[in-house]
Amino acid sequence: MGKSAPAVPDYRGAAEETAQASREATNQQNYANRPDQFSPFGSLTYGTEEVTDPATGQKVTKWSQNQNLNPESQAALDSQLALTRGRSDLGGALMPRVAEDYAQGMDFSKYGDPNMGVSAEAIDMSDLPQGVSSLQAGQYNSPELQKSLDYSGASEVGQAGDYRNQAENAMYNRRTSRLDPQFQGREQALEVKLNNQGLRPGDQAYDSAMQNLGMERTDAYSAAQNEAIMSGGAEASRMFGMDMSRRGQDISEADTAADFYNQSRGQQSAIDLASGGQRFNEAQGAGNFQNAARQRALAEQMSVKDRGYNLGNQDADRQNAIRTGMMNEEMAQRGANLNEVNALISGQQVNAPQMAGFQTANRAQGADYMGAMNNTYDAQLNAASASNAGISNAFSGVTGLAGKAMGAGLFG
Repeated sequence: MGKSAPAVPDYRGAAEETAQASREATNQQNYANRPDQFSPFGSLTYGTEEVTDPATGQKVTKWSQNQNLNPESQAALDSQLALTRGRSDLGGALMPRVAEDYAQGMDFSKYGDPNMGVSAEAIDMSDLPQGVSSLQAGQYNSPELQKSLDYSGASEVGQAGDYRNQAENAMYNRRTSRLDPQFQGREQALEVKLNNQGLRPGDQAYDSAMQNLGMERTDAYSAAQNEAIMSGGAEASRMFGMDMSRRGQDISEADTAADFYNQSRGQQSAIDLASGGQRFNEAQGAGNFQNAARQRALAEQMSVKDRGYNLGNQDADRQNAIRTGMMNEEMAQRGANLNEVNALISGQQVNAPQMAGFQTANRAQGADYMGAMNNTYDAQLNAASASNAGISNAFSGVTGLAGKAMGAGLFG
């Protein structure tokens, strides 16, 4: 048979026993922390009596503290208490004077209004010299420069072919101008000669002679033309070079004239600029001088007005300081009696002799009946469980052996 579980503990009884143990520990703690004390100044003792707690109706212990001074300390305490009472009585005697002092409020109107000082005086800018705020630069008219060149008046140069034709024609004409009268004279002389010989046009001799003369004339004109062609190129080159030289000279003169014009205008412009700059600098110097004079005049006015402002405010501060001093003096006189009363009643306080301190005992814990009961119950419960587990294991072993034996009998 297995072992039965232990009976359930009496938790209520354990709780009551624990509470009773705690109350006993508290009473012991109170007694330990209330020792009677004795010093050179006196003693401090404790007493107890049993009374009924009105909240619970139970009997409880009531503690009382008694402090006794020795004769010397008691006499000193009595003397201090007498002095304190005397000062209080004296302060009470002075209270009618305090009431008389504060019967009426202070009349500050007799001191007049405070002096608010002087206001800063505005500066009359109209009295200052006129300043110069800006300068007007002189007007500068830039001269019109010659920006282009006009070569229309320069000598013209023709085409090279025109020069050659002109040269060839001139030389040919110059040559033929001598050939024309020469052959005209020879033709007339030949015609007279042939007529004198009795030959007439149509005669062979006549026509042959005239034909030979015509051939000579043709050859002469052909030679003149060839000579003009041969020498015309050189003449054309000479004429072209002369025209080019004349045109180059004309263009060079035009360029020189334009450069001279622009240089003269540039020089005049530089002169105008220098003159305008000089006038501007002079005007600027004059403006700076006027502005400096204006600043000096302004500084002088500000210095004078600042001095008057400072002196006026210093005088106001002096008057206000005198007024404040008089008011403070009256308030001091008004509160003199009250200050005396406060000094009397706030004198040295009476202090009773203090006992020396001591080390209090720590709070003791009562017996934990509840915990002890729980531990006992748990131990009994564990023992019963272990016993039952052993019996169960033994029974299982016996059952196993019986099964094996039965099996061996059936199958042996």
